[in-house]
Amino acid sequence: VPSQVPPTPTYSPTTAVVQVTTFEALSSSIRTNAQINIVGDIAMTGTLTISAMTNVNIYSEVGAVFTSSFTASSGGMFYIEGGSDVTFTGVGFLSGSVSGTYSKGGCMYVDGSNIEVQDSDFTACTAVRYHGAVTGEVEPAPQSISPIPPLPPDPFHPSYNEPRLVHA
Repeated sequence: VPSQVPPTPTYSPTTAVVQVTTFEALSSSIRTNAQINIVGDIAMTGTLTISAMTNVNIYSEVGAVFTSSFTASSGGMFYIEGGSDVTFTGVGFLSGSVSGTYSKGGCMYVDGSNIEVQDSDFTACTAVRYHGAVTGEVEPAPQSISPIPPLPPDPFHPSYNEPRLVHA
């Protein structure tokens, strides 16, 4: 009986790893849903919008820094929206700035999306109105009326047994 050796599986990456050193290359790479390795400091020349992108991973093995010399109205360097899912690891954010009546997030503004930031620094990120480094819009937590367990009767505080508003 001949012995059969199972074939060795060949694995291929599900997404490409792109090495980036410029704002333009970063902007293009985000649209391809690649894993983005920042291999040198990047001068941000405008706000980079990330919209409806999932599993975006922006990281640096050398501690690269995003620097900004401009002022935006919201999300000084990054504006993340539309259900995006973005992770930043090992990068720095320097001098993100927003101004104006409704300025939000000097380095990053997140609207209806998820971000994760690991081993990263925010330095000199400013906003005239809301949060210098990162700010965002989140759904309010649901609220419900729940009875609080009754306390022993107390003639001085008859309202102890009434239901109270409890945040869920």
